[in-house]
Amino acid sequence: MLLYINSAKAIRKERNQIANRLRGFGREYGVYFALGINKLLKQVPIALEDAENEMTVIARRAIFRLLEQLRHVIMLMKEVTEEIEAIAKQIDACQRLVQLPGIAWLGASMIYAKFGSAECIRRGRDASTNIGLVPAHSGSGGKVTIGRITKRGDTYLRTLIINGARPLVIHVKEKTDSLSCWVRQLLSTKGFNKTIVAVANKLVRMATAMLKSGLE
Repeated sequence: MLLYINSAKAIRKERNQIANRLRGFGREYGVYFALGINKLLKQVPIALEDAENEMTVIARRAIFRLLEQLRHVIMLMKEVTEEIEAIAKQIDACQRLVQLPGIAWLGASMIYAKFGSAECIRRGRDASTNIGLVPAHSGSGGKVTIGRITKRGDTYLRTLIINGARPLVIHVKEKTDSLSCWVRQLLSTKGFNKTIVAVANKLVRMATAMLKSGLE
């Protein structure tokens, strides 16, 4: 499974590089594409058909080729993801991990590939640190400042965990389970973005604790 995961990471990196090149080419001709792959896929064809913008014929051809490359890479990403998920469904640890809120098959497979039985994780914070989900600390003269998360480590896994945490925060509403009550309390004091990071942290710690204990 690790081979497939490494392939997915490489394909994702290529996808992002192509997307950034498309945005860069567009800016050269006064056309600005939004962040987000889905928005990009919608906006680029519209820009290519717009005869009023400043794109030259050569630029339109180059951007069209990049768009085709992007579509191809996205298709590859989908195929590899499906293969990873099929393998994950046969692994007991992944079957347990997907029972956690916010953890889908791809996230479960990557957590398992990253931490295994989590024997090397002595504290929950160690797992969060490993994927860059803890705040950076800095300071001098005895004064310590807590900053944004470090964003060190496995970028893809961190993104998956944060994306899994986001809907838990968005749809918390009037849910009465203990996690939702905790999320609502955080929202009232920490705000939306910090709450998402806190929930992501909690998910990682819950996942590694589950791997370590082997219990549901």
